[in-house]
Amino acid sequence: MAESFAMNGGDGPFSYVRNSDMQVLFFTMYFNLI
Repeated sequence: MAESFAMNGGDGPFSYVRNSDMQVLFFTMYFNLI
């Protein structure tokens, strides 16, 4: 799942998420929902 998000948004915060833990991915998704 993380790889799919990283591929969809290769640049920006998603590239950072791809090299981070899953917790960062959930945090990014949660922050975008607000």
